[in-house]
Amino acid sequence: MSPLEAFLLGLLQGATEFLPVSSSGHLVLAQALMDVIGSGVGFEVLVHLATLGAIVICLRRDVVGLVRGVLRLFRLMPRGVGDRSGGEERAGEQGSNTRRREERLALAVIVGTIPAVVAGLLFGSRLEAAFGRPDWAGGFLLVTGAVLLSTRLRHEGNRTLGPGVGFLIGVAQAAALLPGISRSGFTIAAAILLGVPRGDAVRFSFMLALPAMGGALLYTTLLGEGSLFEAAPLPSAVAFVAALASGSAAILILLRAVRRGRFELFGLYCLVVGALAIAFL
Repeated sequence: MSPLEAFLLGLLQGATEFLPVSSSGHLVLAQALMDVIGSGVGFEVLVHLATLGAIVICLRRDVVGLVRGVLRLFRLMPRGVGDRSGGEERAGEQGSNTRRREERLALAVIVGTIPAVVAGLLFGSRLEAAFGRPDWAGGFLLVTGAVLLSTRLRHEGNRTLGPGVGFLIGVAQAAALLPGISRSGFTIAAAILLGVPRGDAVRFSFMLALPAMGGALLYTTLLGEGSLFEAAPLPSAVAFVAALASGSAAILILLRAVRRGRFELFGLYCLVVGALAIAFL
């Protein structure tokens, strides 16, 4: 793989990992167009590590709150520790509400991760064949587009995120094991259709990505075939930087698009790309 190919694939991975257009589907199509036969386990781990870093950088406050909630759930942090001190900002009822919200979010993320783990363990080997079929990726992009457009039918909700809602959103995330099914698109759409406010839906989708991506990286690194250092150093470094930069930009773009009510436009894009992939690949 040349540095230019690595740059393009890293740029594509970072951008499409968070934009609701399916990173796996685009990578399958891009590799088919560029005649790149697989990028290697080490390369895939590096670009996914970069996109994981983009979440931590752009949503660090949410990440810190999620970590605090997890630690409190497992009694690894006393309830008063980790709260900001100084004045009455987080004292009393306000601090208690913040702690409950962080713990509820942590529980929703934990429960929401279960469906993807189960689906990966049960069907992972069977799903690998789909990544060699650009026409399948195009078909599933059509599905993603239709799901994104369906959110236009749902008015802004006020449902609170909890373990039950988190589990249902996690089922939507499990579907993203198929190339062409957007993880962020399906989870955000599921949250919106369940009545979660759109801003909360986007942020929960990113928080739900942390254990999913982290677990996949750990599994691939420890149990997958290949090594983190198997790819050439220069293409790997170029891809990492490109994925980190484009991933960070994609997060900010998606947050702004949802706030401005333009989330459904990504659905139209998926329909066009999916139709072209089926027609020409």
